Amino acid sequence: MDINAAMTTATGGMIDAMGMTATYTPQGGDATEITILFDNEYQEIDLVSGEVSSASPAAHAKTSDVSGAKQGDALTVSSVNYTVTVVKPDGTGLTTLVLMIWTLLAEHR
Repeated sequence: MDINAAMTTATGGMIDAMGMTATYTPQGGDATEITILFDNEYQEIDLVSGEVSSASPAAHAKTSDVSGAKQGDALTVSSVNYTVTVVKPDGTGLTTLVLMIWTLLAEHR
């Protein structure tokens, strides 16, 4: 087994062991359940330094589960609907989907 195959196997095992279920829906395609590692890092605002806070939701998935992923695809995690904004395959069998929550103004009225 070469190093790339070994990394793919190790990455897949990590996602299977520590992951959670999400529903991935490609644009114009059918929804499928996949296992992901979910990261929703949050950074604070520091008014003195000018740093801005932001949430950076991302899903780490097996590349084989999201091989055709592209901007605009949908991912539902714990009943929250996200849109894929960036797809980052790393070459080792792991793809990071950078996510954004899209809410309608009508939902907040």
